[in-house]
Amino acid sequence: MGQTISISTRHGRISGWQAKPHNKPRGALIVVQEIFGVNPHIRQVTDRLANYGYLAVAPALFDLVHPGTELGYDEAGVARGREVAEELGFNGALDGVRGAYDLLEAEHRVGVIGFCWGGSVAYLAN
Repeated sequence: MGQTISISTRHGRISGWQAKPHNKPRGALIVVQEIFGVNPHIRQVTDRLANYGYLAVAPALFDLVHPGTELGYDEAGVARGREVAEELGFNGALDGVRGAYDLLEAEHRVGVIGFCWGGSVAYLAN
């Protein structure tokens, strides 16, 4: 259902996963990733939100420091995800969320949700 998009941020371009609803969107949601990147689970969540009527975008926040990062839900993935999240920092993450917001806000009311580490980012963004 969704597709890869490019998002402009103050520090460069990042990729993202965008899913559109079948009808006019109720609004837009930014889906903030876990420490595992925009992996199959986050893409599935984004697609599911589109099925509920929202234009949903999951910015690949780690692209600012390590493009294309997708990690597994194992010890190695957790360790690497923590390293990359620390390297990016909350300011870098918020820059990516802001880029997604700028992409959406002209035509939609925008909310931000997140999971795990992304929940903290969403809290700060909101």
